[in-house]
Amino acid sequence: KAKDAPRLCIMNPNLILGPQLHPGPISGNSLPWIVRILKGEAMNETIPNDSMSIIDVRDLALLHVACFENKDASGRYFGVDKSYPWEEILTVFEDALPTYEKPSRFEGVQHTPTQFDFTRRNSLGVRLRPLKETMVDLIAFLQSKGVAIAERP
Repeated sequence: KAKDAPRLCIMNPNLILGPQLHPGPISGNSLPWIVRILKGEAMNETIPNDSMSIIDVRDLALLHVACFENKDASGRYFGVDKSYPWEEILTVFEDALPTYEKPSRFEGVQHTPTQFDFTRRNSLGVRLRPLKETMVDLIAFLQSKGVAIAERP
């Protein structure tokens, strides 16, 4: 390693959720898709027997800052809280938003969610929010933007 070589830290996130930083309409890839789920326009027939790796946007920012501040940090880090089964994700939505009704459950046994070794990520010392906190804050943000979500018939 060269004495004055720059450090490179790479965060590898998947689905990034939470309040949108920039003003204006809901944008990006994740938030419009989640709005469609909450409105019953997507993922509305059967819960997928799969999982999704999620991180709160605020936690991802804290991981980036921790990498910058920790002079020993370098390389790749999993920028995810963990991989949650879709059944758990949609149940949290249902708990956080009483007007949302998750679709029917898939048949059979739940597939094992993707597993990660978080040793490196945890070495940065950032406490990540639980999924429910992220989803409650996300729903509050969407409602503050006037997004009409999950009107039950």
